[in-house]
Amino acid sequence: MTSIARHRLKRNRLGTPRVVTTGGYRTDPHTKPLIDWLRFTLPDQLDTWHWVDAQLGPRDVRSRGWRGWYDRSAWVLDHGLVAWCSDAERAKKQRVLVDLNGASLAALNDRVLDVLDYAVQAGRLTRLDVAVDDREGLITRERILQAIESNSLATRYRNVRELATRRRGCDRPQGWTFYWGKRSATSQVRIYDKAAERHQRSDAPHWVRVELVATDQLAHELARSMLDDSTEAPRQILRRLRFLDPPTGNDSNDRRRPTASWWSDALGVDQPGARLTHGGTMTTSIDALRRFVRQTAGPAIATVSAADGSDDWLVEIIEQAIPRLRPHHLAAIDYYEAQHEVAAAAAAVLKDHHKS
Repeated sequence: MTSIARHRLKRNRLGTPRVVTTGGYRTDPHTKPLIDWLRFTLPDQLDTWHWVDAQLGPRDVRSRGWRGWYDRSAWVLDHGLVAWCSDAERAKKQRVLVDLNGASLAALNDRVLDVLDYAVQAGRLTRLDVAVDDREGLITRERILQAIESNSLATRYRNVRELATRRRGCDRPQGWTFYWGKRSATSQVRIYDKAAERHQRSDAPHWVRVELVATDQLAHELARSMLDDSTEAPRQILRRLRFLDPPTGNDSNDRRRPTASWWSDALGVDQPGARLTHGGTMTTSIDALRRFVRQTAGPAIATVSAADGSDDWLVEIIEQAIPRLRPHHLAAIDYYEAQHEVAAAAAAVLKDHHKS
């Protein structure tokens, strides 16, 4: 992303002023949450392609698909990608993929939030990277290592690993990256030397980036929350990774220790965000559960109803089962409700778009 960007003042749904920058947005000069990657899918239908052409511009068709899931793809913007299936049945299942990296998001300029809003309302996010840049020297490798060695951090991740970057022909590391969480998980936090990544000189100004990579349901809910509150991105980082002040007294509970001021100052927030998901992945669907009940319990339900003469017993079973719902059940309900809201929301968005 470019460090100097055009910006404009925009208000979110709650009326909070928000400054939008190229490839992301910032709330004030001290915290700049940026959208660094956005991936989502949309229904493969005519309205979707009208939106793609209007918002993402001309498509430069490639000779290949994308990762075996799609057999057709095209470049959009600055190395953004749109992928689709030529087979109608497969297209209905796989939908249309829109994959926008930092460069393509920067090319969107002021339309970043409009695209994000459409992705939330009419589509389903599968990846969202949000980042906060520290250019004031608050986050350093030495501070991170000291916190790790002294157990002065509270995190939900089990392990942390450091990766040193070396250039060919150079004995000393030229950059560093810390990773919390696995890349295959629903979230990962990484902190790295952005100046070194850009191959800037050793005497270049301090530039360290903190990045949260969210996938699947977390990505979708994070995007939805960010549209309502622009501080949600750093709050979710703080929820997952909190560097602490040195221990004082005899309190053995590290989580009660205050957040280190350099960490909260770098993020621009001092309170973590709330839980955005139920904690379970959608391992089943409402349609699949409906088929299961019909095939396995249908005759039993019909028999008892015929003998009992009413459905009161079935309502009682449902009421007793509600407290036993597991996270994957709740995730299936959320997805089902969201999909039914999508049709109406997409129609409204497209109607407004055609009017404009």
